[in-house]
Amino acid sequence: MSAPAASQFTVPPRHVVITGASSGIGAALARYYARSGTRLSLLARDAARLESVAQGCRSSGAVVETRTGDVTDAAAMEDWLLACDARAPIDLLFANAGIGGGAGESLARRV
Repeated sequence: MSAPAASQFTVPPRHVVITGASSGIGAALARYYARSGTRLSLLARDAARLESVAQGCRSSGAVVETRTGDVTDAAAMEDWLLACDARAPIDLLFANAGIGGGAGESLARRV
């Protein structure tokens, strides 16, 4: 199954959050959504690889914010997601890394 083209959205996502963004599927998603008018909030454990992905996305015109962290830290994830949403409402979130850290469904509903 291929990712939906940005043109398939009624309104293209303006703020995309991706965990596991330093490699593999997460990095590919970041590059796919990177364009002018899009804000990317990217999280991964490997700071150097994450910054490399972020620079490529910035070169494509996206505004990129990075955070080094571990998705198993539920409190840190909750704080980060709420802060991301406060800066700009999240339109699309890819929870692409790790195992359930206990943030749970209630946080997803609030965001």
